[in-house]
Amino acid sequence: IGPVIENMLNQEGIFKWTQLKSENVDNLKKIIYKGGDNFKIHDPSTWPKQASLADSGKWDELKEWQKNLRGGKIV
Repeated sequence: IGPVIENMLNQEGIFKWTQLKSENVDNLKKIIYKGGDNFKIHDPSTWPKQASLADSGKWDELKEWQKNLRGGKIV
């Protein structure tokens, strides 16, 4: 998540991993798609799991799992 999408999430009241990990993926899509067609390339389906791992302090597990992602998407 880059600074522009972070700002979009912040505007919707999402500031912490604990909030992001509980978000519905469809709601996350609605939030970022408000930014226009250019944001439709982003797939937030893995964001809650990544946020959950970060929130739990499971940094090694998060880094390992991210190796299987390309642009935040499972490959």
